[in-house]
Amino acid sequence: MNVLNIKNMGLLLSALVAFIILRIPSLYEPHWYADEGIYAAITWGMENGKTLYTQLWDNKPPLIYYLYGLGDSHNRLIVIRALNLTAGLVTLVGLWKLIVLLDISKKARNIGIIYATLILGTPILEGNIANAENFFVPLIIFGYIFLLLKKPRYIVSGIFFGAAFLFKFHPFFDFAAAGLYLLITQRSLKKTGLFITGFCIPLVLQSAILFLQGNLSAGISIIFFNNFNYTQSYSQGIKSVEFRSLILVIGLILSSWLFYAKKISHQIYFLCLVALFEVYTGLFGGRRYVHYLIQVIPAVVLVSSFFVERTLEE
Repeated sequence: MNVLNIKNMGLLLSALVAFIILRIPSLYEPHWYADEGIYAAITWGMENGKTLYTQLWDNKPPLIYYLYGLGDSHNRLIVIRALNLTAGLVTLVGLWKLIVLLDISKKARNIGIIYATLILGTPILEGNIANAENFFVPLIIFGYIFLLLKKPRYIVSGIFFGAAFLFKFHPFFDFAAAGLYLLITQRSLKKTGLFITGFCIPLVLQSAILFLQGNLSAGISIIFFNNFNYTQSYSQGIKSVEFRSLILVIGLILSSWLFYAKKISHQIYFLCLVALFEVYTGLFGGRRYVHYLIQVIPAVVLVSSFFVERTLEE
């Protein structure tokens, strides 16, 4: 089945137009959020001979700075915000494809896309800011798509997750959700191995670049260890990573047992894994920045569309 059947795309096209209209103000609003300034400043330093992670410091992988580098010091913000708008459009198209692949009804699908358009197109979750989440979410979605095709592309799927990981380490948890789903449902080490190989390809290429620049060790230390310490600031009690990890493990064991016992379908098991890992990721840091919730949108849209469909059937 063609997941983008033109006859069924009326609402998607309307959603894309609405999204563009909602995001147009973000192209011209003055700079007001610190993250954009940090990315732009680091990119400017890289363009002027400074080395990332040794002479310039931030706690994210390099891909966000490469994107900011597509503009110059005169048009950097307008270029990155245009790319941010484009990433949002790709996200909506990807969500549409993913919902179709999960065999969710057209009416429920439309409601999900309308919801995603409003959440991503408006500043509710700071989607108008060119932050890493906006760029890795569409990569994650297409990673899931290539995994769920009738003829899955395991290496291609892994590459998408690997590229997402180079924006921020949080997509690793979506990679874990996809890998666990693949391993449990297909029970094939070969297919899972291909998927993992795909994930490693962008990481190996990026590591080679850092090695040639002489900053591989510093990059690994900052991206993983320093970043973990940063994200876990203020994590105590029920906010602690240990408590959240315990809840995640319990949820994974329960959903996997239900699938093995044939109490839930492939579709529901997939939704359970995506929801469990994405909620865990969205709450991973002790700090509570609104834009962190952007990474939970795929799970929210998919699960809400599923429940809308069930409600409409009753």
